[in-house]
Amino acid sequence: MRMNLALLTLALPLLTGGWLATPSLVSPTLAQVPPATAGDVTAAAAAVARAKELWQQGTPEARQEAIEQFQIAIDIYQKLGDKLAQAETIIELASRHYSYGELEPALQYYQSALTLWQNLGNQAQIATTLQSIGNTYSASKEYDLALQSYQQSLQTWQQAGYILQQGITLETIGTFYYEQLQDSQKALDYYHQKLQLWQQQGDQAQIAASLKLIGNFYIKISDLPKALEYYNQQLQVWQQAGDIQQQAASHQFIGDFYRQHMAAPDQAITSYQKALALWRQAGYINAQAINLNRIGDMYLKLSQWPQAISSYQTALSLWKRAGESSQESVTIAKIGDVHYQMGETVIARRYYEQAFEANPENPPAPEPSNTATLTEEYYNNSLEFWEALGGGFGEAVTRMALAKIERGKGDLTGAIAQMETALEIVENLRTQIADPELRSFYFATVQQYYELYIDILMQLHQQNPSEGYQARALEASESARARSLLEILLEAGADITASAPPELVAQEKQIENQLNALAKKQVELATSESPEAAAALETEIKSLLNQLRQVQGQIRESSPHYAAITQAQPLTVKEMQQLLDEDTLLIEYDLGEERSYVWAVTANTINSYELPPRSTIEEGAKIFRDAITAPSLRMRPKKVAETAVNLTELILTPLAQELQGKQRLLIVSDGALQTIPFSALSVPSLATVSSNRFVSSEGKPSSFIPLMVEHEIVNLPSASTASILRQELRDRPTAPKTIAVFADPVFGGTDDDRLPSNIARQQNRPNTNPVPIQTAARNIGFDGPISRLPYTSNEAQQIFRLVPENQRFAALGFAATRQQATSPELAQYRIIHFATHGFLLDSNPELSGLVLSLVDAQGSPVDGFLRLPEIYKLKLAAELVVLSACQTGLGKEIEGEGLIGLTRGFMYAGVPQVGVSLWSVDDEATSILMSKFYEGMLEEGLSPPAALRAAQIAIWQQQQWQSPYYWASFLLQGEQLPGRKFASVKTVKNSD
Repeated sequence: MRMNLALLTLALPLLTGGWLATPSLVSPTLAQVPPATAGDVTAAAAAVARAKELWQQGTPEARQEAIEQFQIAIDIYQKLGDKLAQAETIIELASRHYSYGELEPALQYYQSALTLWQNLGNQAQIATTLQSIGNTYSASKEYDLALQSYQQSLQTWQQAGYILQQGITLETIGTFYYEQLQDSQKALDYYHQKLQLWQQQGDQAQIAASLKLIGNFYIKISDLPKALEYYNQQLQVWQQAGDIQQQAASHQFIGDFYRQHMAAPDQAITSYQKALALWRQAGYINAQAINLNRIGDMYLKLSQWPQAISSYQTALSLWKRAGESSQESVTIAKIGDVHYQMGETVIARRYYEQAFEANPENPPAPEPSNTATLTEEYYNNSLEFWEALGGGFGEAVTRMALAKIERGKGDLTGAIAQMETALEIVENLRTQIADPELRSFYFATVQQYYELYIDILMQLHQQNPSEGYQARALEASESARARSLLEILLEAGADITASAPPELVAQEKQIENQLNALAKKQVELATSESPEAAAALETEIKSLLNQLRQVQGQIRESSPHYAAITQAQPLTVKEMQQLLDEDTLLIEYDLGEERSYVWAVTANTINSYELPPRSTIEEGAKIFRDAITAPSLRMRPKKVAETAVNLTELILTPLAQELQGKQRLLIVSDGALQTIPFSALSVPSLATVSSNRFVSSEGKPSSFIPLMVEHEIVNLPSASTASILRQELRDRPTAPKTIAVFADPVFGGTDDDRLPSNIARQQNRPNTNPVPIQTAARNIGFDGPISRLPYTSNEAQQIFRLVPENQRFAALGFAATRQQATSPELAQYRIIHFATHGFLLDSNPELSGLVLSLVDAQGSPVDGFLRLPEIYKLKLAAELVVLSACQTGLGKEIEGEGLIGLTRGFMYAGVPQVGVSLWSVDDEATSILMSKFYEGMLEEGLSPPAALRAAQIAIWQQQQWQSPYYWASFLLQGEQLPGRKFASVKTVKNSD
């Protein structure tokens, strides 16, 4: 509020036009003031000058003498009848008392000055002094009198027609309501009054400033979606005004918002790139470099090292052009940070040394690894402050800090109480975000709350094993994982678009059509296209994706089902146990920074075990995955067995007793454990490394018995999702037909003799179509042309052998199209099988998908990319979708949500269980595995997990396919109804 007063005071001498709609500041009565002698005027001026000089000295004695000098001047002006000079000098003295916290004399002097201004009829000074009086009352905690003074000030400005000052005072009153009276709604009302004032005047700059003010306020009250809405409105104002510089600043500000408040690096990058393009257009070198550094920071957060280095290096060249040695030094150090995170410590050190040399007088300070622990008293005071403001995220942060202090003191009960209140706040804020992706990003930023809460509960369990703490810890673990998936599955069942405003549905469809067109254009970019054109297209796609999310958020908020969906509660332990039969064990992991935990749940019992820290487990998982996938390691049985046994000892050996006699394992993984196949771990009871008992190329016996030999394995995002998936199946009729198969699409490569162009090439005629197809392959992450998968045709034929013709649908070769894959006809089939390549776009994971035929029978290019947005729109009745493709089980990892990829899209479309692969596998081995998998389901009547186990064992027992590389990649995600079978109505067998 002092700042507003200062702005007002500075503005007064300038009010000779513009928004000033009043007469001269000097009242006509001043013309009647009797002339003063030169000596009196000089003496008064000298006293004021002396007073200011003494005040600067700062000592109590000098201040007292300064007050006396001010009083001398005031007396002289009073004697002369110069009320204007007298009032100005009184204001000088009042403001000095106020600055020293001497509120009573300050108030007396302000009131004296107010009387003089009223006598003079000076409306501007009356209003200004009333605001100062309001500030003084506020500082004295006399809030009613303060509000009364502010309101009188506003009325005075309104009566006098001072528009600028009305806006400033409306903001002051709004801030007063929030900070002093803790009335958020009143504060918002006054901020909106300020916005309306400037909208009536048509002042674009002030409208934009008011929108930003409201956006900032929504951040204060932790309503992040509303904040973003107003920041985007501010951007639109500058776009309509055609102000490039302000547009750039707005994009940069929105980028900061995504980075600081939403932990959404992808969206931040999009905004920074837009700002960068505009700063370039405007020619601001420093601003370009700032945005490039921030883009680099986001790429660093995403572990996209080449992009981070490229951004920093471009920024570095700009800092050098600008002669900014200190910023040059900072950017060099950032490049060092990238190399350090890549594990290239020697290179990193060189960059750090260069950073020092670039600015030896003030080198960049290293990032502190931790902050000093603040006192309990500090946090208690902070808690009191946040509670007075109505809570919000600040209270949650403070309570977590207090919980850590309580835990350190051994008061675990007190720590739990703090964390439960903090988590209530975290959960409440989460429900206010309509966009599932932004909700996921937000939830990723608060995972440490759940981690601490779980750790405290498990410590209490160790002290009091019979008090139910381990069950509460497991329920907390469920609350911390795959919540957005849980909600979108409920959303899919609620059909929230049914009650949505038609204009929003139409807008969503329009944006989706634009996205499809741009995505098609992106993969069809010819090799001659410039990098600038590709970057511009990428920026346009990201912008459309952001628009789509906003529109979909509005659709969700308009649904009467939305509130119930966002408040859906994860399962209790008792409800989890109701999902399990006597032969099933639920295993759920929670990886923590200090220690990790695993729970083993049966229909009647729950047990828990402490495991090593996240870093230890994830390192073991990485070594294991490398051993079974890296070409240099995967055919070395001893190395594979050693890493399998080592990881088993970390995460399964504590459960060895729990696993005994359990046919079926439901596994809820965490972190890097989501990227490894549990089927290829060792049976814990045999997890002992014996140098002469590993499988070797000579076929020696081994102690490494894969886990799948003894157990069926199903992977779940969370136990709660299993309940929803089962309910979805119970509530709908079974599809009438058995299976639809998409296999052996035509990608346009030179290895495919089905193409007219390749026939022509064999007849020495030129091939006219390879460039766009090959370019499309590169744009979705393939190093060269997409290779044909010839064995998938055999795979399809083996499946057809098991199913009557009237129970199957075949889309092979040219017929394996995107149009067929999105046809309503697919809703007729219980199983849908895709034998093709998958692709994951790091830049836009939302546009990842499956590759179907990219050319038609005439050899002309067609759009064959089935992307996630289209998968989400499918209406399927299938109980199982099999993605017999490369790396279809991977996706973008978001902490607390897991891997966001194709599985989630198909589950939203109505499919409870999806078969996926974790890495690229030999085409022939996959074909054989799939054939045996379907034989188990369609011929022997096995459930999908049982059929997969039988198929994997059959492959493992063959010498040439014994390595887990060939059989362990394929896994099942999601859940079926127990006992549900897929055996054909009429199984077709050979007569012999």
